[in-house]
Amino acid sequence: MEVDSSEARLRDQLLNYASDQVRATIESAREAVWALRNTSTSAADVATLCEELSRQVQSNSGVPVRCRVTGDSFKFGESSTHELLMTVREALANAVTHANPRSIDIDVCFTKRSLEIEVRDDGCGFDQSPDSSRNGHFGMLGMQERVHLLRGFLTIESKPKRGTRVRIVVPRRRHIPIFDRVWAGNEGERDSKD
Repeated sequence: MEVDSSEARLRDQLLNYASDQVRATIESAREAVWALRNTSTSAADVATLCEELSRQVQSNSGVPVRCRVTGDSFKFGESSTHELLMTVREALANAVTHANPRSIDIDVCFTKRSLEIEVRDDGCGFDQSPDSSRNGHFGMLGMQERVHLLRGFLTIESKPKRGTRVRIVVPRRRHIPIFDRVWAGNEGERDSKD
């Protein structure tokens, strides 16, 4: 009996590993396609790119996607913009692929301290209990990792037959010129030399 249960555990581990590898490959392919289509992420702001993304998803899926932008827009660096857009794209892909929604809404809100993006669908939703955490809801861990890199947070709320709400909050960072950072880091050193 122990041999059978250890074989079953090994089989499950191998299947989970293979599944993770397939997801990683799909994600890499999606990013490569996105990069080819969107070569000017540094030149555009997040709001404009979210609006373009909503039009692309609507055109490709036939699901109405509304994008609403509020607040005074500000820009992030190229890599931060890329991570944000990949997170929003994954939320939209999950909605279209898994939720069978009638519509999707994206709210992009710029505040003095942060950028808040919410992606809501009116689809079938899913069970968020721990037992169901790996059953077909791909990309959520990757979304959390991306937002974590930006020092933000991501929440996902969903219930069966009630749709899904993905909320991304990323703090607005004031960028200090490199020269000022060097001097600020050596403040004590300057004082001791004077």
